[in-house]
Amino acid sequence: MKKMKKLLSLMTAVLAVGSLAGCSGGKTGPETTAAPQTGAEMSGDTGAQTGQETNTAESSAAADAVDPTQLKEKIVFWGAWAEDQGPDDWIKEFNKKFPGIEVEYVKFNNTDEGNVKMDTSLLAGIDVDVFMNFGTKRIHPRAENGLISSIDDLLARDGFDVTVEYGENAHNIDGSYYGLLIGTLSDFTILNQTALAAAGLPVPEEWDLDTYREYAGKLTSGDGRNRVYGTCDWHYIMNWAMPAYGSLGADPWYNEEGLSNWDNPAYKTTLEFKNEMENELQIQYPYKQLTAQKITPYDVFFRNECNMAIATSGATRFLKDLETYPREFKTAFAPLPVIDLNNDTGGNRGTYFFSYISMGSKLEGTKREAAWQFMKWLGTEGNTMFASVGHIPAWKDADKDRIVEIMLGTDIDRYVDLDSFKRVVLNMEDRAIGQDITKLTAYNQLTTIMKEEAELAIYGEKTVDQALADMKSRSDEEIKKAQ
Repeated sequence: MKKMKKLLSLMTAVLAVGSLAGCSGGKTGPETTAAPQTGAEMSGDTGAQTGQETNTAESSAAADAVDPTQLKEKIVFWGAWAEDQGPDDWIKEFNKKFPGIEVEYVKFNNTDEGNVKMDTSLLAGIDVDVFMNFGTKRIHPRAENGLISSIDDLLARDGFDVTVEYGENAHNIDGSYYGLLIGTLSDFTILNQTALAAAGLPVPEEWDLDTYREYAGKLTSGDGRNRVYGTCDWHYIMNWAMPAYGSLGADPWYNEEGLSNWDNPAYKTTLEFKNEMENELQIQYPYKQLTAQKITPYDVFFRNECNMAIATSGATRFLKDLETYPREFKTAFAPLPVIDLNNDTGGNRGTYFFSYISMGSKLEGTKREAAWQFMKWLGTEGNTMFASVGHIPAWKDADKDRIVEIMLGTDIDRYVDLDSFKRVVLNMEDRAIGQDITKLTAYNQLTTIMKEEAELAIYGEKTVDQALADMKSRSDEEIKKAQ
């Protein structure tokens, strides 16, 4: 009964926004993929599983009898990139091993509307077989509401040990797997190495907010239209909290009682820091200008309007695009600054889990087998190719040198400091636990509240203390409603 209520609730939500999601309209260029901060995500209480059944024994037996390389099937794969940015090449390479499995690619927008459109198709069991989930905020509700097939039976049948292939911390939902982790992201700081040299500043291997502020001040010059800011924050307002995540670790938005954590001193430190950098010292590119011009830190950085910027591994698409972003300087890389180097959990250091590939729960027989073979291929031997969309392959056997080549191309060392790139961007040894999101109670509402209150503080309409107090009280009210 509980599961039925959740499904009815999800269907109601789908119908309510169906007019928005009815056609993709869509972007034609690359999407910005800092999705953990892209705005409201589907939420749901993930405290218990729904007991989703696997497909019938007869269906599995029929698939087992077929040599996978001889399968004749068609599957539809939904991803968030233009076909020529990578998916077309993945499919061609996959078909060298599985020539009989036709893979039709469909691009969706990784927005609330785009994800609702996909959920509508999953509910109906049409038009989508294999698909991408970006962040646990997407895969958890889909698994809970029965939209995704558990792959436990396939893993057991093939002797596929997820912890061996992806590491001990490979994500599961109450012990079951509803997809394969195929991509991770990392967050970091990009720096103009020419400007650093002129200021006599080394590329930092670690730093705190005080040192970051010092660098930004020394790298700021000019006035008015000739102003070159020391740094530029990410273009989603929620990123003001990133240094706090480095101290707080996993699920940083919630306290031990399950209420919001906005009264933690780390959040006051980071919101005050953003306000100081932009409004008081004026050494950070203003958030208001980013939103008014609808631009990203990459636009500001590569136009020489700032000398440092907060970035994600998706930046590689722009680093190698010398036609759109011509430049003479070399880009170096440093970790995100932390509040206190002596009290850093490593929450922002390394890569964090982000891209999961799953199959719909209504697939059966050879179609389910074909979907699994594509998932497994893209998650292992084809995983290195996933770097073409700026995501860091999650497979432990992925070739790091090949990843660099795919992400940046060849002969890029004139423009990119490869040593710091490998050390920081491709730090696959550390895991950024500050991006681990497993608590989702009222997550949509908290995202909206966090954005609204932080903007009021940055725009000077509230003090930092008042904005955080209101953020806390409003969030706690929404959490209690959702419990």
